[in-house]
Amino acid sequence: MLAQPWTSSSVPRPPAGKLGANLPTPSTYSGFDAGNGGALANFWMYTPDQIKAWGDQYVRFNPADQDWNQAFTFKETVSAAYVQGNFSSGQLSGNVGLRYVTTKDDVNQYQVDNVNGTLQTLLLGTDKFSPWNTSASFNNVLPSLNLRWDFSKELIGRMALSKTMSHPDFGKYAGLNKNDTTNTGTGANPTLAPTTSNNFEVGVEWYFAPRSLLAATLFSNTLQGYVTYGESKANFFNSISKQVETYTIGGPAATDAQVRGMELSYQQALGGGFGVDANFTYAEGKETTPIKGSLCAGDSFLNVTDCTMFGTSRQTYNLGAYFENNDFSARISYSKRSPYLFGTQPSRSVYVDAGGSLGVAFNYNINANTIVSLEGQNLLDPVMSTTSARTGDQVDVGRQGRTLFATLRVKY
Repeated sequence: MLAQPWTSSSVPRPPAGKLGANLPTPSTYSGFDAGNGGALANFWMYTPDQIKAWGDQYVRFNPADQDWNQAFTFKETVSAAYVQGNFSSGQLSGNVGLRYVTTKDDVNQYQVDNVNGTLQTLLLGTDKFSPWNTSASFNNVLPSLNLRWDFSKELIGRMALSKTMSHPDFGKYAGLNKNDTTNTGTGANPTLAPTTSNNFEVGVEWYFAPRSLLAATLFSNTLQGYVTYGESKANFFNSISKQVETYTIGGPAATDAQVRGMELSYQQALGGGFGVDANFTYAEGKETTPIKGSLCAGDSFLNVTDCTMFGTSRQTYNLGAYFENNDFSARISYSKRSPYLFGTQPSRSVYVDAGGSLGVAFNYNINANTIVSLEGQNLLDPVMSTTSARTGDQVDVGRQGRTLFATLRVKY
């Protein structure tokens, strides 16, 4: 812990108009809390009211100073229709379905008309900026087939074939965050299409006792339009030089990817309303088509290549115990996952280190129409840290914090 925690009275106040002046700098920090991941345990900061008061006095917004490179609107319209049929013959049963989805994306942003000119004004309507619209429509046909084979009353085999889709986050279609000092930034891609996946699963389930199960599943997912990140050159207005300059921009791009793995599941009722469950998943996810400027394509200077998919841990497991009856249920669970790719920075991948989370949930039926619930997440207040894969250096560290939810549900 800090030897002398800072308070609002012990930290020098900056002179008016110099928010942040005379504040302690990283070179003056001491007494880091090792048990808190090396982060400061006590610190002083401005309150939102103080920041607002300073901004009201010293910050002025002039529409003529607007950087229209960073302004955009986005609208997405999705329509879908679905048909499904069930069938059964002897030991074989299942269903077949077809989903049809139409997607229309409409992105409005602003581009520089004269990339060689000096911008004298940023008022919309000059010959320097003009609206730039990107519209696209997509039609996706998504079939599915699910089969079940009853080897016996206790042993069941399953197989599934399907094509699914998802839409990228809207922030990946438009927006710009640039640094006018280094001429770098993070952009967007208004031409992104929905991500589609061809999926195959095969598994077996053994119901060895009432409300008890052992199961194993193999799966493979082949993705098209998977969103990764690359770098490119683009021209933007520099608010420091008042010129249109060339920037190195990192942003989303579509590529192909694949996920393969297996899942093991276990559940058993112990009697008296008590039970336990557990599952383990092993998955390998990788980009299969390198995109220019991405780490999967390789960094020729540092000889770095990383085709790992974002957010994919190789190993994930969950352990849980529960109690339930007609009126009350309680559950405690612990989950842990191995490191996963969180983001990329120039010439390096940044991974979230392995970590776990403990949660509990309680539900009580007051009557047939009213349920009260209490849920807690991240009860161990775990430290989340990120590490550079190339150097092994720690990039960031922090805590997610405990979260409690209380819910009252009433149905009529």
